[in-house]
Amino acid sequence: MKKLLIFLIFLFVMLVAVAVGAQNDQWIQVNYIIASSQMHVATLMALSIGLGFILALSLSGLVMLRLSWHNKHLQRRLKRLSHANEQK
Repeated sequence: MKKLLIFLIFLFVMLVAVAVGAQNDQWIQVNYIIASSQMHVATLMALSIGLGFILALSLSGLVMLRLSWHNKHLQRRLKRLSHANEQK
């Protein structure tokens, strides 16, 4: 269910980017580090928003994974300390 919600949000953001960019029918030149190309404003906006969404999603996923590991470590430590306290 969570993955479906994330996908729907991503799809909505991409559709908004294409709708806004479709109003601009201009070509722009994009200079990369190695090369350059020409593309529509809508394509550039969709790529930029999509890459930003994927980057934010992956970074938040990494943070959640790190917090999950830390939580498991603290739970094991608490269990160990509570067993040691019961034995006293």
